[in-house]
Amino acid sequence: MIKGILALFNLGLIYNPMVLLGIITGFVAMGALESEQLHALYTNYHLYLLMLLIAGLYVYFFRRTFMQNGYDTDWKATIQTMVGHFLMLVVSFLLSMLFVMSISFGGTEEEVDYDELPGFTEVEQDIKNHQKELQENYDAIMKAIDMPAM
Repeated sequence: MIKGILALFNLGLIYNPMVLLGIITGFVAMGALESEQLHALYTNYHLYLLMLLIAGLYVYFFRRTFMQNGYDTDWKATIQTMVGHFLMLVVSFLLSMLFVMSISFGGTEEEVDYDELPGFTEVEQDIKNHQKELQENYDAIMKAIDMPAM
């Protein structure tokens, strides 16, 4: 994974403003939004229209292609560049979100001492005990599968 990140820097792809904007928005979206909000965001076509507008304006003002005479815009090449930058923006946005998701799944869980919690009822304690028993049974089954009897 580190080789892939270093390759982005070596190729200079990460210095493209559309890629950088996609990475930043992906990280911010994953950090600031809840799961339902994220789903609503990336399934909404207005987001992609906004990205197309941003990519189009960037290309029109900074990457426009001109004809041989230097005065007229070569619209075919300019529109192709707009579409390319739009795709770079969308792909970098989605991949940065996936990157954050893959890192966040490796998080640690805290062990909670339920006896110290105020207002912990007997029913909740029974559920916790049942959960612990099921986990022990599962661990015993998995151990038996790993070391079959001969």
